Amino acid sequence: MSILPNHAAPARLACVNDDLVGQKLLLVGRMMCYDATTGFMLLCDKEDALLVDATLCLDRSAKVWVQDTFCSIQVIGHLEKCSASAVTTFVLAIILISGIIDYREN
Repeated sequence: MSILPNHAAPARLACVNDDLVGQKLLLVGRMMCYDATTGFMLLCDKEDALLVDATLCLDRSAKVWVQDTFCSIQVIGHLEKCSASAVTTFVLAIILISGIIDYREN
């Protein structure tokens, strides 16, 4: 037990589940991608990934706050469940940006 109030519990991405919703966690992983329009980033560790909303900790004018993908990122915050539509929107935006699917063909 930490003597600090409201401390973040270190956790591995592989251990994140519904039981941890609402708890303050400290997570470390590699940033696979970041979307400046939504403020979402994908934090990965081996086969596990977590969608992180960075809008509350970044200045809106900071369009580029990290230059490289696959860099190590430490995230501290409360774990929340997000809607499937938020995840779908983010994944589609990343697919379109990366050029995996050319939407202009249709």
